[in-house]
Amino acid sequence: MILITAPSSKLQYFGIWCGVLPMVAAIHVVPDDNFDDWVVRDDKGCELGHYPTRENAELAAQPVARELGTMLVVHLPDGRTSCTNFARGWLARLFGW
Repeated sequence: MILITAPSSKLQYFGIWCGVLPMVAAIHVVPDDNFDDWVVRDDKGCELGHYPTRENAELAAQPVARELGTMLVVHLPDGRTSCTNFARGWLARLFGW
């Protein structure tokens, strides 16, 4: 039995039509080309939101990465990256923990 609930994140809208969440390897937080805002996007390039500061973008991206059990990659303007792994083990994925 599949229980469909209201999506708790914008990313879930992309997977609802087929009943499963899409496979996403990472959620990225990147500065905009003009460095005036920060963009949250998945690894396929689909933008999930624009935020005025990096901190706001990270706070918005963390629950999505945690829910999908994937990595959060923050790309800094100087070229460095910061990675946080929210991946769950196979047992947690099996039981939906």
